[in-house]
Amino acid sequence: MKGYILKRFVAAAIAAMPVFFVSSCKENPVPPLPEIELGSENMEFGFEGGSDTVTLYVNRDWQAITDADWIAIDPPQGSNDGRVTVTVLENAAGDSRSTSVIFKTLAVYTTLSVSQAANPDGIPSLFYGNDFDAELAVETNDRWPYLDQTECWKNETGAGADSVEYYFSGMSARSNTSSNGNYSDYDGSGNNNLFFSTNPYFVVGNIKLHPRQQAYTLSFGTERYVYSEKDNTFRPEEFPVMISPDGENWVEVEYTFASGTYLNGRWDLASAPFTLPEGTETLWIRFAPTISSAHRLDDLSLKAGGDGPVIDWSKGTSITIPGRTE
Repeated sequence: MKGYILKRFVAAAIAAMPVFFVSSCKENPVPPLPEIELGSENMEFGFEGGSDTVTLYVNRDWQAITDADWIAIDPPQGSNDGRVTVTVLENAAGDSRSTSVIFKTLAVYTTLSVSQAANPDGIPSLFYGNDFDAELAVETNDRWPYLDQTECWKNETGAGADSVEYYFSGMSARSNTSSNGNYSDYDGSGNNNLFFSTNPYFVVGNIKLHPRQQAYTLSFGTERYVYSEKDNTFRPEEFPVMISPDGENWVEVEYTFASGTYLNGRWDLASAPFTLPEGTETLWIRFAPTISSAHRLDDLSLKAGGDGPVIDWSKGTSITIPGRTE
């Protein structure tokens, strides 16, 4: 009888053990993972500025971060979900602008893109720019395409580039010896550049200007390299640069290089500041080396600003552009 009671006691104790084990290992609730999301990822404003709101969905403390000094975020930080107001100042410039606002927790983040239109009465900073990189130039049968055989180099931008015209001869688009390679002393765009071969010239015409802007800076990347010559030091007299108000009357402009010297067989960035007479509505730019198969051109731009000499159109030289019709 005692043995039977003992067996019953042991069996009952064993049966009770799982119940005790389960009750003693009850799991604590797991907190949700950090999450953050915006009701909209983009905001667009007119040049007048203004305010708009966006819903922020977040389950943690958060803060908003931006480098732009023309927008304000209210509130700039908080906890959990809420509405956030973005206020943008008036844009007095002739360029559109954009920035990003980062909403972040300690673990995750999301980004709001904010853009604003240009002021139609403002003066843009870039009137013409071309890195010649619309598409990569391709060599076929050991020949690079001439400019009239491809449009891979037509990558113009800027406020005055809408009605731009091109005239050229002896010019090809190439993607070797790039302006950002080992033989460059400036941070060029790389990819394509223009090569001046036999009796070459390259003209960019009819760049629209702003009636209230007279000071400009022309800049471009270039190099001199002739395979058969040991000394390829750049010589500006071999690479004259001229400007014109009408494509007929041309004035040569002086330029200097960012390195402060003339490099030997290397790319460098040149700049030529000048001030145009009032009433100049368009600008033409002409590159015409005096020697063949020696020079390249990249990263051409015309920007507002600079402290250059006043151009006197009356001292210009008449040069006819072959193939141009009025």
